[in-house]
Amino acid sequence: MFRGFRWLVILVILLSTAGFYVWSFHTFHPARPGVIAAATGLSQEERVIQVAKNLQGILYDYSGGRLLKFGLLVCTDVPRLSYQAAGIDIGHLMAADYKKHPDHYAGFAGNNPSTSYFARRVENQKVFFSDTGRLIRNCTAPEPGDSVFYGTSHITMVLAVYPDHTYDEIETAPETLFVTVHYHKAWVPRDVGRFSLS
Repeated sequence: MFRGFRWLVILVILLSTAGFYVWSFHTFHPARPGVIAAATGLSQEERVIQVAKNLQGILYDYSGGRLLKFGLLVCTDVPRLSYQAAGIDIGHLMAADYKKHPDHYAGFAGNNPSTSYFARRVENQKVFFSDTGRLIRNCTAPEPGDSVFYGTSHITMVLAVYPDHTYDEIETAPETLFVTVHYHKAWVPRDVGRFSLS
């Protein structure tokens, strides 16, 4: 009896330690990008890139975006949270665009700015970039901070571009498990969303 209790205590301690580790290092904490956003001497582009890099290692939200409050992310959260550090609130901007062009957005129930998912849908972000003249179709020269569209179902972000036409890309997806950086990928022309970051 005592031996079984001892193993139960050890198991509880191990699970608690593992949970604390995951919560500390693999979930999103708003204070972290806030520190970067408040740093002086950084350009908008540097803030966006630093926050994006800081998201590396955060767990993917397999619930389809319902666990953001627990610090898990979907693909659209990487650029969305990174832009916020540069003072670009994409959710606010998308809501303003929706007010002007509601017919440009898919008309299914709940696809409007009153829901928390509106600004986190890839297809909505692509409509926003297009409506506001920020979408570059079949872009041949990406820039750091660009949102890269893989059709209307996935989005990533450019971290760095190299003279050999390769680039570093950050993303989160079901296959990656965590927010992950892919280094020196060969660029293939894709649609990109671009804010003027200076």
